Amino acid sequence: MRHRNLSSFVRTNTPFANIVKSVDETRVSTEILADDSELKFKARSNKTYFIKLFLFVNSGVSPDFKYSLSIPSGSAIRNQSTWDPATFMSTADWTAVDIFASDGLDQMLAIIGKFENGVTAGQVAIQWAQNSSNVANTTILKGSFMEVWEL
Repeated sequence: MRHRNLSSFVRTNTPFANIVKSVDETRVSTEILADDSELKFKARSNKTYFIKLFLFVNSGVSPDFKYSLSIPSGSAIRNQSTWDPATFMSTADWTAVDIFASDGLDQMLAIIGKFENGVTAGQVAIQWAQNSSNVANTTILKGSFMEVWEL
């Protein structure tokens, strides 16, 4: 199904998935990307999704924060954009690692994009870690959320 006016579609349709982080999740001394324990969903084969992520993040200045999206093989990310207080980025590849410079204070990172799944159904998850391994906490805070619409 094609939708010419995506913003109208999103305002008037119930999300396929609406996941709200129920607890803070902290990582320390690791720069290895790993799936978030809650911000993920099961994508059906040959479906297209619009994804909206709002991450409330706290990380020290030294470790910073990096993220990526884990998707089933044969899938593609289209028209992804990221907003943080310092920059606005747009990239065609959401599965590449993006680095978010932190200042030790709570910050919001907004990520939106269109995801086209191939024939392989499977999990879609935000993966994250410290950019540089450090003993300071890097945390995605309770209340961060992912909304997903099947188009």
